[in-house]
Amino acid sequence: MRKALLIGLDCAAPDLLFNRFIDRLPNFRRMMERGIHGKLESSDPPITIPAWTVMASSKYPGTLGLYGFRHRRNNSYKDIWISTSNNIKEKRIWDYVAEAGGRSCLVAVPPSYPPYPVKGCLVGGFITPDTNRNYTYPPELRQEIKDVVGDYPVDVEFRIDDKANLVRELREMTEKHFQVIKHLIKTKDWNFFMFVEIGLDRIHHAFWKYFDETHHLHEPGNEFEDVVEDYYVLLDTKVGELLELIDDDTVVMVASDHGGKPMKGAFCINTWLEEQGLLKLNTPADRVIGLNNVDVDWGRTVAWGWGGYYARVFLNVKGREENGVVDPKDYESTRDDIAERILNIT
Repeated sequence: MRKALLIGLDCAAPDLLFNRFIDRLPNFRRMMERGIHGKLESSDPPITIPAWTVMASSKYPGTLGLYGFRHRRNNSYKDIWISTSNNIKEKRIWDYVAEAGGRSCLVAVPPSYPPYPVKGCLVGGFITPDTNRNYTYPPELRQEIKDVVGDYPVDVEFRIDDKANLVRELREMTEKHFQVIKHLIKTKDWNFFMFVEIGLDRIHHAFWKYFDETHHLHEPGNEFEDVVEDYYVLLDTKVGELLELIDDDTVVMVASDHGGKPMKGAFCINTWLEEQGLLKLNTPADRVIGLNNVDVDWGRTVAWGWGGYYARVFLNVKGREENGVVDPKDYESTRDDIAERILNIT
C-alpha cells in the first residue's frame, strides 16, 4: 500500500502561503511547483470543528451533527454540550485505511479527545484538558512522548497581553509538536499519517493586526510586525525536515480547515433581532451583554442567536422549545424571512 502524509495547518491563509510569504518558504514552494495547489472550499461553517471532520469523512456538518465547538442541548434555551471525539459516528479516512489492511498515525486531528482506538496510533490535540490524563492511543504512547520531549504542550493560552512570551511559547510548542511527529514517522508502522498544527491558528488570532497594514489597529514599525511571517518560515523549516524522512513514493498533501482574515468589528445578532421585533426582553439591556445574562421573554420571542465564534439563529418553535411561538407550518417561511433580512444588512 502506498503511503500518504497529510500535513494539516490550522487556519493557513492561502494568500499568505501562496503569495505574500512564499519567497521565504522554499519547501512549500517546492511542493507547489512539483504538484498542484489552490484554494479549497471549507465547510459551512468554516471553523475547526467541524471542518477537519468534514474533510476526513466527506460528510456535511448536518450529517455529522456538528456545527462548532459548542451546541445547544435538547432544544434547550441555555443548556449546551461541547464537541468531543465521542460525537463522531461517521467513518473517516483512517477507518477506510484500516479496512484495507493499513495502519494510520494521527496527531492532534480535531476532535481527538478523549483518545479513541485506531489501527495505529493517536495523539490528542488542543481540546485535551491537560496531559496529566491520558491523551494517546495506545495509552502507553503518552510515556513515550514524555521520554522524547518532556512535557507535551497541546495548546497555548493565546488571549493574553504578554505577546513576547506568547511568541516564545508558540514556537516552543511547535518545536515539540514536530519532534513528536518526526519520532512517530521514524518509529511507527504507518500507511497514512495525518497531523494538525494548531499554532498557526493561534498566531493569526493573536498577531494579525501587527503585520496587516490594512487592519484598522495596525501600527507601522511595531515590534511584532514580523511574528506571523517568521512563524510561517518556522513551519516551512519543520515541514522540510519531515520531507527528508519520507521516500519519493509517499503522497504528500497540505491542507487547512479554514483561512484567516482581519476582524474589523463584530455584529451583535441579538441586538439586531430585538430591533427587528423577533426577540423580546422583559427588561431592556442597557449595555452589551451576553444573552444568558438578560431576561428573555421567551413566550413572545420568535428567534435568537447563539453560537460562540459565529451566530447561529434558532427559531422558537411550538412543540419543540418549551415556550415556542412559531407554528411548525410557518417554520420555513419564518426562516426564509429572517435569512432574507440578514442578507440585506448593510
